[in-house]
Order: sequence, then C-alpha cells, then structure tokens
Amino acid sequence: MKRSTAWALFVSLSIICSEGVAQSCPKSGGTLTIATLSSPRQLDPHKAQNSDDYIHSFWMYNALTRILPNGQAVPDLAQSWKVNDDLTKWTFTLRKGVLFHNGREMTADDVVASLKRVQDPATGSVSRTAISMVQGITALDPYTVELTLSTPYAELPKALAAFNAKIAPRDSLGTLADKPVGTGPFKFAELVPGSFIRVVRNDKYFMPGKPCINEVIYKVLPEALVAATALR
Repeated sequence: MKRSTAWALFVSLSIICSEGVAQSCPKSGGTLTIATLSSPRQLDPHKAQNSDDYIHSFWMYNALTRILPNGQAVPDLAQSWKVNDDLTKWTFTLRKGVLFHNGREMTADDVVASLKRVQDPATGSVSRTAISMVQGITALDPYTVELTLSTPYAELPKALAAFNAKIAPRDSLGTLADKPVGTGPFKFAELVPGSFIRVVRNDKYFMPGKPCINEVIYKVLPEALVAATALR
C-alpha cells in the first residue's frame, strides 16, 4: 500500500471516531488490519516526528481541538472556547467526565502539563512552533484553561490541533514512549517492534457509540508487493 493510500484510509477512518457523523455504527465489531511501512520508534505523542509515528498515536489520544476535512477547527477535549477582543486571551472549557485509559478523569492540570511539555525545547516536539505564540497556560479551575498569547492570533484553535499537541496524564508524561495513556477511542494493547502494533477499543470513550470496531492492527510491511499479497 502506498503511503498516500494509507494516509487517505487513516483520514477516512478518523472521521468514524469523531462527532459530526451518525452516532450509530453501520456494523460494529471486527478487526481492521492496515499495512504500514515501518514500526513506530516510540509512542510518545509529544515526540512523534512523522506519519509513521503519528498515525498510531492518533487512535490513542485527543487534543483540545481537531480539524475537519474542510479545514474547520471544532471541539475535541475542549467543549467550547471564547476569546477577548484583541485575540490575546483564550479561555477553553473542557468536557467533564472524560477518562484517561488508566481510569482517571482528565482535568485542566493535565492540559497545562501537556501543552507546556510540547513547548519545552527539551521535548523536541515538532509542534512547538505551532503554539509558540502561547505565553501563558493556566488552569482556572478543573475544567477551564486560559491561554494568553504574546501576539493576537485568530487561528489558535487550529494550532491546538497540531501534530503533537495531544493531552496525556500529567503523572505519566515520562513513560508515554512505551506505556502510552490517552483519552482516545482506542487503547494501547501491544507492540512487537518490526512486526506490528495493536490497539483495542476504549469502551469508556467520551463519544457515545464510538469507535465502531474492536481493534486496529498495523502490520509492518515495507515492500509493496508483500503488502498487496497480504491484502489478497
């Protein structure tokens, strides 16, 4: 499978796990197996460097916002947001009752810790520049986060959906590379380097009725002929 084909499949399937489509699944259950070119080097969403790393982490994490195929930014972990007149202070209201895969509720402190980690040069996040205009990140209460900017920026909701700007538990940030914990529609199950990675349905996902399938397996098949043969 060509990289472009695999990416198109990924984008299409991502919509299945999102709001804005019918809540009922046409058919539930089953396993989706996808060929990938290489094994992920690590599973820390803040340190993902390319699509081979990012595609896997997508299923396990959410950001404050997400981007629709038409380019519009819409709520994800943030339920809503408001901004002051000069576009330098943004206030995000979080969804309540969202659980991490370890069973703990996500709060504003997790958002603050995650975004600050993305901004930290030591993390090496490729999305650091996407939110470089964010000067202050503050938890106003357990479900409200305030972001102050160094300059007016109308596209902040889009920036917060960046490649690495995922929200993870503040007390697990140091172990995400091999023990990923997110809020996403699928939970990490196992990784066999050079062979496959498997994620399984998160039965406590905050979007009712999602995801529609039980598990996703990415098999490492770098040769197109081998991947085509496996598909047949």
